[in-house]
Amino acid sequence: IRDTSVTGVQTCALPIFCRERLLAVGRPLQAFYRDSEEVRGLAELYPDTLEGLASQGHLRQDDPLVGLSPPATFNMDTFEGESRYIHYLRLAALALNEPYQKMVEEAAGKGEHKPCNIKGDARMRNKALAADDHRYEAKPRPAHNIDILRCCVTFEDVASMRKGIEGLVALARKGCGGVGRVKNGFALSDAEAAKSFHYRSWMMNMVVDFGQTFGEMLSKEKAAGLLDKYLRAPPENPREPWGRWRRDAQAAAEALRSGEMSRRPAVMVCEVQVLLRPYLEARHSILGRCPRRTRQRLGRQRLMQS
Repeated sequence: IRDTSVTGVQTCALPIFCRERLLAVGRPLQAFYRDSEEVRGLAELYPDTLEGLASQGHLRQDDPLVGLSPPATFNMDTFEGESRYIHYLRLAALALNEPYQKMVEEAAGKGEHKPCNIKGDARMRNKALAADDHRYEAKPRPAHNIDILRCCVTFEDVASMRKGIEGLVALARKGCGGVGRVKNGFALSDAEAAKSFHYRSWMMNMVVDFGQTFGEMLSKEKAAGLLDKYLRAPPENPREPWGRWRRDAQAAAEALRSGEMSRRPAVMVCEVQVLLRPYLEARHSILGRCPRRTRQRLGRQRLMQS
């Protein structure tokens, strides 16, 4: 669909149409926030972050307090080392995903927990090489993926959401863990919220201490089976040649199962997104109203990528 202006310049009408539709979905959210002092009060929720994080400004998986640095055998002079590191992080996440989801579900109280699969290989590679993401960051660039393990928790009201967040913060602070970063959408101004159609959420990246070593986690039959299945399966990413995928995945698995790694505490930066029910329902409506490519053209808000 194209619309020709008086200047003779052709513009696509679809993004304009979609923006209008999405803003219409967002208007009730704008009113919901504006009219509720209780909802606006969520803007104050900024728990203290873990002391000593070297990457506090830009949280990373290879922070010394997290400990998921790439093995010395991964050569970072070429992308091969980072490719193996992507597998290394994803294999660790595979072993930890089920325990993480259970921990969040128990900590969140009355919240409705929605688990997620681990972050995709293609997404991590694309972000490492994209100029507007991690291309110019310090290597290993995949360490910036602090949402490889993630989930969502939805609450019916503000009181239960506050209580749930208290439980999640307590979970984060177990053992050597802590709060790594908070993105509080309830603290955005009206103009800032309008950029994402007045969708708001509370998101926390936490350094989670799983209370066991990686050796103990990987000795469990289910975790070991997940790793073996990953190594036997064809490439998840269709752009990765089978030979390279298998070579890099095998190197990553060997490093993860090494004696040095087996003694290391299982710690990883994980993400949880906390919502109120009206925002979840609006999000479903927004995601269903326009084609994905058009939504991406309208902005790269996290809402659109979830």
